[in-house]
Amino acid sequence: MWNLLRNPEKNLLGGFLARWKKETQLKPAFITEAKIIVGNAFDQLAELESGKLTPKDLQQ
Repeated sequence: MWNLLRNPEKNLLGGFLARWKKETQLKPAFITEAKIIVGNAFDQLAELESGKLTPKDLQQ
């Protein structure tokens, strides 16, 4: 899960940071949407680590 979050080719934290570095300025609407997507991914990671979710429970 951490690898997915950090991957600059995906649409999670790594992808967000890569795009920010490339474009240097992002539109507020994009940032707002990215917050939701990345936040949900971190929530799933926390639930995995706490045992509330199993890998098979994750959304694909």
